[in-house]
Amino acid sequence: VKNRKVELRLGYSGNESICGQIGEVKVGSLIEILNHFGVEKTEPGRSLEEAIKENIELMGNSERFIGFEIKNIKFKKNYSKKKI
Repeated sequence: VKNRKVELRLGYSGNESICGQIGEVKVGSLIEILNHFGVEKTEPGRSLEEAIKENIELMGNSERFIGFEIKNIKFKKNYSKKKI
């Protein structure tokens, strides 16, 4: 949903997250999504071929993906409040 607030984390093990709002959303093949948002924005320093290869290794080879922009990005450190 466009403009919805989101917090993205790298699983449960990481202590950093990215907060922001959903911007533009694109459903399509990996190539369509990378071309739509721009490889230079989604995968800085990589060619289209390198970005495709890396994403297939991470997410598997599917016909359709969902890509979305994150607006108003803020980086956040999350610290555990475990009792010792």
